[in-house]
Amino acid sequence: MRNLAEPNSWPVRPMYDYLVGINNKTSRLEPGLLESWAWEGDGKAFRAKLRKGVKFHGDFGEVRAADVKFGWERMAKTAPDSTHGQLAFWRGIDDIDIVNDHEMVFR
Repeated sequence: MRNLAEPNSWPVRPMYDYLVGINNKTSRLEPGLLESWAWEGDGKAFRAKLRKGVKFHGDFGEVRAADVKFGWERMAKTAPDSTHGQLAFWRGIDDIDIVNDHEMVFR
């Protein structure tokens, strides 16, 4: 879930957070909005838990699993002409099952 976008998007990077980030010094994955993630037994899905208490800018409440699913559906499922930089990755996801407000399973 690394951002490989063009440099012209870099100025807005501080306004967004990723589910998982990459440590610039070690190149290892590190938590972003997710506090943890793990592959399911079949290796075809992974379970992810959002950090609690993360709020949207302004007074729009806490980030929830349903918000992640909404963003994915909006970008990968309902926008066939999208030019998002990571669209190929996101279209590889078949569905996101909501377990609760802070947990989801990507299939």
